[in-house]
Amino acid sequence: MLSVGNKNLFLMFFNIKLYRFVRSFFLHFEAEAKKIAADAEAEANKKIADSLTPELIEKIKYEQWNGELPQVQGSNTPIVNMGE
Repeated sequence: MLSVGNKNLFLMFFNIKLYRFVRSFFLHFEAEAKKIAADAEAEANKKIADSLTPELIEKIKYEQWNGELPQVQGSNTPIVNMGE
């Protein structure tokens, strides 16, 4: 029969083992959830990348253009504005 001291030691040992088991269980599922989320994001990014055509990219550029010509072209050589 276990004495009170041995019983407490056994319970402490059991609790440590139980804690480690539960912790590893949750860490495993947390890692699995992160992997599933990353795979879903990668698939979404692939679909977006596959849907981008050169024509669509040009269309988006035209839609976002504010009508102003660039003030700098190439390196740091400014474009001379003759209107001012």
